[in-house]
Amino acid sequence: MSLFTGERVDDEETLGVTLLKDLRRVFDAHPGSPAAFTDSLVKELKELDESPWSRHDFGRGLDAVGLAALLKPYGLHSKNVRGDDGKQRKGYRRHELEYVWERYLGDSAVTEVPESSG
Repeated sequence: MSLFTGERVDDEETLGVTLLKDLRRVFDAHPGSPAAFTDSLVKELKELDESPWSRHDFGRGLDAVGLAALLKPYGLHSKNVRGDDGKQRKGYRRHELEYVWERYLGDSAVTEVPESSG
């Protein structure tokens, strides 16, 4: 329940929006990068000040599987991406995230949250 309005607040939705905002912070720290490897994203998310990711999942911390599960309702899935070193690994593309950021965050306000598909 929301402390201020008395309305029920869905923790999954709130966590998803927090993740989208934090992903935007991570990508903003690397302007011009068209993609990021999953393991790098997870590491940087866990290092963000005041973020829940280092304690996520009952203290175990966010991992690649948890990241994928949280992003799935937004239609985001990891794909093969190529790094600056030419190596290919799983990761997320900035242009796909930008679409989701615009749709769900706009100017940081939540416009709508997808229903869980599973």
